[in-house]
Amino acid sequence: MGEPLLALEGVRKRYTRGDTEQRTVLADVSLTVSAGEIVAVDADRRAGKSTLLRVVAGIEEADEGSIFFAGRALSAEKRHALLGSQVGWVDRRGPGMPWRVLDYVSLPLTMNAGRRALARARERGIAALDRVGAAHCAAQQWDELADYERLLVSLARVYAHRPRLIVADDLFDDLRVRGQVELGDLLSAIVRELGCGVLASVCGGENALIADRVLLMRGGRLLVMSDRSVHGEGNVVSFPARQSSAGERA
Repeated sequence: MGEPLLALEGVRKRYTRGDTEQRTVLADVSLTVSAGEIVAVDADRRAGKSTLLRVVAGIEEADEGSIFFAGRALSAEKRHALLGSQVGWVDRRGPGMPWRVLDYVSLPLTMNAGRRALARARERGIAALDRVGAAHCAAQQWDELADYERLLVSLARVYAHRPRLIVADDLFDDLRVRGQVELGDLLSAIVRELGCGVLASVCGGENALIADRVLLMRGGRLLVMSDRSVHGEGNVVSFPARQSSAGERA
């Protein structure tokens, strides 16, 4: 097995309430995600799975531990800088403003690019919407979309960037069985096409059927629930210990 795309070692996260009370959300979490692999973290609501994903994406900072991406230990700031390019974040919140769908999907592709990039970005945006089956939504406003269409559009926005890692927070929650199956099949097809890795949070084992590995979060720690990967690791801390030089660690 080659070096994992994503590796967490001994990650801890606490939240402080008031002056002294602390609540440990992540307690010594270690895991790996390889290219072409879907890893699901199954936990009850408010058990810490979303916090874990936000730490991975650099949206929040861990109190302790190391996070490696493509073999390099990166700070939260460096990981956050990868969002929208090498790391794609998918959740249900959307833009928070009345964006037209095509703009929401394509305009991020034009950041730090010239005006000529706009037409190419729109072409990629349309292609991404078509890829996920949401081409009919291109001219609509976000607020006009049904819940399932919003999920498809959010996935199209990530797909347009061709990320190496997709981090998906509660993507399958509250969907009917048919929607879970269709979305799972789509995500699996995207993984095969792009060769990317996926770390997804789920709530309930039936939402994790597409995963190669399912990790159960309890008390801020991870346990292997099932392992259908070709490597059959059977242990969430099976990756080799890493030592990083001061130049690598940021």
